[in-house]
Amino acid sequence: MRIPGHDLCFVCGRNSRIGLDFEERDGWMCATFRPTEEFQSFKGIIHGGIIASVLAEAMGMAVSLLEGRFLGKRIGVEYHAPVRPGRRYRVCGKVVRREGRKIFAVAEIYDSDGKVCADAEGLFIALP
Repeated sequence: MRIPGHDLCFVCGRNSRIGLDFEERDGWMCATFRPTEEFQSFKGIIHGGIIASVLAEAMGMAVSLLEGRFLGKRIGVEYHAPVRPGRRYRVCGKVVRREGRKIFAVAEIYDSDGKVCADAEGLFIALP
């Protein structure tokens, strides 16, 4: 799933080198990706900001199933294992609850063995 009008989005845009393509499955929005060396910080380790962006996008995609217009307010990320260039990963995000205009979501990045490499919690605000 790609959101119309977001072709230049760094994480999900059709014109982006990352260009994640999300699919909905049982309330989760998931995509696979293989980060390249250009996104590493230390040699052999993908930069934490890139990982946070991918997690935020997964949560945003999940929120987009409920709301057409929203903004991210807060994201918290925990890193559990290095994400390495050239390897395949899966990111999944899901809305966990809603309180009025506040929408709470979570996301996780898994390696090919199913191990969680990073996870996040986020708060999004539906626009009037």
